[in-house]
This record gives sequence, C-alpha cells and structure tokens, in this order.
Amino acid sequence: MTALARSGEANQPPSRSNRIFNRDSSWYFSTREGKNAGPYDSRGEAEQAVVDFVDFLRVADWDTRIKYLAAITATTHTRLT
Repeated sequence: MTALARSGEANQPPSRSNRIFNRDSSWYFSTREGKNAGPYDSRGEAEQAVVDFVDFLRVADWDTRIKYLAAITATTHTRLT
C-alpha cells in the first residue's frame, strides 16, 4: 500500500501498514491525527478500514471532513465502519 503525501507536505508520510497494530487481541490503526481507530477483529479488517478511511477523506467535502476529524479527535478509540 503506497501512502500519499498531503498537500504542502515535503516528506513522505509513514506507511499505512506501520499504522496497524494489535492490542489486547484486537486490531487498530493510527490516523495521521494521532488517533487510534478500532477495534477490529483481524489485521485484514483493520487494513480494509484504513483504505475505507482514506477513500472517505478523499471524497468528503471540506465541512464533513472537519466535523469527522473533530469527532475522532474527541474520542479515544473510534470504530470506522
């Protein structure tokens, strides 16, 4: 999976595969905003959730993205399904 740099970023972002982790028998992924999304039952489910998350951010209008990112920032863990 190739990570895409955001507009205005000089450096390549971390690989999305490095954002997926297991904690207490559940799978999560970390967002660029530093939030953990999950839990998911498997690594594959968490990997698909990353793809879905990025796809959502690509197509959502600006106001929706801002509200969504504010919502996940306000919580410790967010299930993105």
